[in-house]
Amino acid sequence: MVTTSKTRTKRNRSRSQKFKKAVLGRPQGIIQKRVQAVGPERFGVVAIDCAKARSTWRLTDFYGTVLTQSANVEHNRGSFQLAVLTLKQAIEKHGIKDLIVAVEMTGTYHKRSGEEEIKTAMSDSTSS
Repeated sequence: MVTTSKTRTKRNRSRSQKFKKAVLGRPQGIIQKRVQAVGPERFGVVAIDCAKARSTWRLTDFYGTVLTQSANVEHNRGSFQLAVLTLKQAIEKHGIKDLIVAVEMTGTYHKRSGEEEIKTAMSDSTSS
């Protein structure tokens, strides 16, 4: 009896070359000199988790020690200004000399969900 198997073909990736360059997949020593210059305890990492209506952020040192608790930021000017002020105060308090900001890469929040489109279409058809 002879069995055959399907061979997988490589799918073309739809992501652009710019996107691929922006992803830090493996450590490549990009921030190494900066961390060594100030010391790991004085190097901060601001991690931002994006969302549609609000985002969450926190400040840690290079080792991952949490320096500020997670804080939500509504997407309006007042909340952004408060977050920046809080961050500046935490940087001063903990003696951070250099930092990077890492923002979660998200590409779906500008798109409307299928359910939203259906609801919109239904309301448009009943109102006419």
